[in-house]
Amino acid sequence: MKPTQPPAAERGRKSKLVSLEEAASLVPDGASLALGGIHAHNGPMSIVRELVRQGRRDLTLIPNVSVGMPAELLIAADAVKSIYASYVGLEHQGLAPAFRRAAEQGTIEVRDIDEPFSVYSMRAGAATLPFMPFPFGHEAVDVVRLNPDDYRTVTDPFTGKEVVVVRPLNPDFGLIHVPQADAYGNVRIEGSVVQDVLIAKCSSHVIVTADEIVPVSVTQRDPKTTTIVGFFVDTVVHAPHGAHPTSCHGRYLSDEEHIELYKELGPDRYLEEWIRGATESEYAARVGPSLIANLLEGAQDNV
Repeated sequence: MKPTQPPAAERGRKSKLVSLEEAASLVPDGASLALGGIHAHNGPMSIVRELVRQGRRDLTLIPNVSVGMPAELLIAADAVKSIYASYVGLEHQGLAPAFRRAAEQGTIEVRDIDEPFSVYSMRAGAATLPFMPFPFGHEAVDVVRLNPDDYRTVTDPFTGKEVVVVRPLNPDFGLIHVPQADAYGNVRIEGSVVQDVLIAKCSSHVIVTADEIVPVSVTQRDPKTTTIVGFFVDTVVHAPHGAHPTSCHGRYLSDEEHIELYKELGPDRYLEEWIRGATESEYAARVGPSLIANLLEGAQDNV
């Protein structure tokens, strides 16, 4: 009996699918991590939780322009050495308690940046440029004066004017959660893309967690809907509801009650009760399928 042949669309391809535990084990202590999503949306929460379980340390976080729970949990777990921060918080649900505590006590280095820095530095990294200039006028922003390690000025060779520039950032790992991907890393993002494409292009190793894994024939059928092509993706993880308690656009809403629970318990107790003492499947079971169904229904109502 002849062995079963894979579909023509998949011949010659090597699957990038691994388990969540294996994907997290690729990230060593001391690595720099870019975090996808924004605010309370599309956070790579499943792999963040697994990094906490595996006891990662001395990480440098390079989040998007506004980050909440992904950075907050890593900071709460004493996994972070430094963070590039224009905003870390829980938006309308208040401050991020672990970040505030660490910043006030000086247990992490906070590299004070503005939102354009996050975008321009990743653009420079993605394009392999030595630096990226800002529009004229940025020299008036305080962070340029406060953070000379990351902002510099050069003379524009065309006008002779001074212009603020930032160095490129090339994180060791980019962590992105998406609604849908195939086993070869072709990604479909059904809502806001934010900086996720930039993260995929500037990071040395890109790990994608996806709510749904589809055959490559599905992504090939309508290639224009592919947000990030597999060329940029190194590792894929099937992680249903892997953005919880943040939302996944087009799939489910953010779980604001769970975020309030985090605040009520406090970072230390929450980590012990919800993450360190439970596998990811046990975490999902404790959250409960009925709650996830309600979040899914709400997301569909908002489409």
